This record gives sequence, structure tokens and C-alpha cells, in this order.
Amino acid sequence: MISIYRYMALALALTGLVAFGVASSPALMIALFTTPLSWVVLFAPLVMVFFMSARINHLSIQSAQLCFWVFAGLMGLSLSS
Repeated sequence: MISIYRYMALALALTGLVAFGVASSPALMIALFTTPLSWVVLFAPLVMVFFMSARINHLSIQSAQLCFWVFAGLMGLSLSS
């Protein structure tokens, strides 16, 4: 059970670091959120949730973990706006 909480804490840290990194960079903020790419950034976590919920029974453990870490990073990117 401790390992699950460790994954959750690390994913939260990744989300926060990505959000802080993007929000701290004016160049990245302009590149991501003043173009149509902002829609991709906004909806990418939702698309990831749909993908994971549809494929979770068919993914290997490594693929599921990769999806989890990508989702955490995308959430940070989305929350930085």
C-alpha cells in the first residue's frame, strides 16, 4: 500500500514541477497559450483519461505506468495556464 502512495506523491510532484516550470517561463506560456495549441493542452488530459479507461485491461504494467506519468505531466501542463 505504501508503494501506491509513493506513486501518487511522485505524480503530484511531477504535476507541480511541470506546472511551475511552464508558468515560470514567459516564452513557453506565449508559445502554448496564445496559439491554437492551447486547445490541445487543455483537452490532452481528458483524451488521456478516455484512452486509459478504454485500454486499461489490455495494457501491460509498464504501459499503464507510462500512461500514468504522461497523464501527470499533461495535468501539470494544463494547470499551468
